[in-house]
Formats: sequence, structure tokens, C-alpha cells
Amino acid sequence: MGGTCSGAKSSQAITPNSVNELNSVAHDSLRKMQGQSGKHSTPSKNRLEDTLGRGTPKLGEEANVRDLQQDLPAGVTRKHETLWLAIEKEDNALATKYLDKLADAGSFEESDLVDSSGQSMLHRASQLGHAEMLMLLLERSGSKPDLPNGQLATPLHLACRHDREGVVRFLIGCGVDVNQQDEHGQTPLLVCCIHGHRALASFLIESSIAGHLPEQLDVDVKDHRGLTSLNCAAIKGDFELTKILVSRGGAGVN
Repeated sequence: MGGTCSGAKSSQAITPNSVNELNSVAHDSLRKMQGQSGKHSTPSKNRLEDTLGRGTPKLGEEANVRDLQQDLPAGVTRKHETLWLAIEKEDNALATKYLDKLADAGSFEESDLVDSSGQSMLHRASQLGHAEMLMLLLERSGSKPDLPNGQLATPLHLACRHDREGVVRFLIGCGVDVNQQDEHGQTPLLVCCIHGHRALASFLIESSIAGHLPEQLDVDVKDHRGLTSLNCAAIKGDFELTKILVSRGGAGVN
């Protein structure tokens, strides 16, 4: 979803053996950090980096979250261009004025937020990091904050894809489903790990620990390729994120 763990395409397939090796490295690294004995004398981080440097498969671009573009794709239609423009410019005054007119006419509902391709104003505002605009759209439309788009991604998926902390915090406060999977089977946490957004991943985990989510965060959910958040963090070579996922998130390593 949203990008690749490596930033580049690879023709190598990710096999069960390579994933298991990465999990083994992460597990051994955490045991060493916790002062437990291990058979390897190489420092934990160095071993992880060495494994990653020996041709470890990288994630391809075939399972990425689709970004919403400012220019309307050919053949796609949508209503309320003025409102879409206000979202792009983060012009809350223009959006409020336009929404007031629609309210007076009684002609604005959730379906008006979505274009013919299934993308919505909520997703675009989240992608751009416009939390106040997102709040305004939700209040006026009465829409669900975890409305899925045409690829089954929620606004939270897009906010995590683009590291929009303010939007993520707002959506968590709205009680959205943090375990919802998109068309690739990826959750917002998986998206954070794919793109290396360590602080956001940690925020989701800590929010779950504190009981601020409607249900416990599923750290070990797999996408349609069979990859977990820990797999993606390890493939990306993010040692600190693997520590967070295991020590704070309780990620499984087997």
C-alpha cells in the first residue's frame, strides 16, 4: 500500500524462507537488547543490516495505496468543483461558505463527497494533512470518518501513507477502525511500516495500549502477500521500528 518498503521495484519474490529469516534476525536482536544470551556475537543492529545487505528481497510497487491527484483523471466526474478546490488550497473559509449554500439548499450528502472513481474529499483532505478541513467535511456531510474509497482504503490509510500526524490523531479521536484492510489487505499500521513512519506506528501502538482505540490493534495482520508490519520494517532495514513492534506492540516473530 502506498509505496514500497525499499523505494524500488525488484523482480525477486518474497519467499517464506526470506521472511522467516528476517523474523529470526529481529527476534535475536530483541533478545540481545534485553540481555538474554544468544549464539551470535555480532551486534544486533549490524546483524540485521548484514542480512538485509545480502540480497534480501524488497517489496515491489504492485501493492501500493493509490494517491489522489489534484488533476482529475480522464473520464472521472465529480460534483462541487469549488469544494474540491478549497480542499486543495486548504481554504477553510471558502469551503465553509460553499457548504453553507449547500445546506441552505438542502442538497449535500455523503454521496456528494465521492467522485465516479470512488475517491472522496475526505481522503484528499487526509492525504494533504488538512485536519480542520476534514473535520468540517465530516460535520457537514454526516459521513463516517472511516469511509472506504474505491480501493477500500480509509482516510486513515491515506494519512498514514503521507505521515500526517495531525489527521491521524484526529481520526483516532473519532474512533475509526484501525484494523480495516484495503484492497491489498493492508492496515494503517502496515502502511506506516512500509513507508518508515516510525512515530506514527508507535502512536498507533501506544494508543492501543492506552485503550484509546475501539478495539485492540492487530499488529500481526498479514497483507495479501503474507507480510506483516514486522516483515515490512525488517525488509526496510528499520531496526528501531522492529524494536517498537516487538517490545511495545507484541509482534509475533515466528
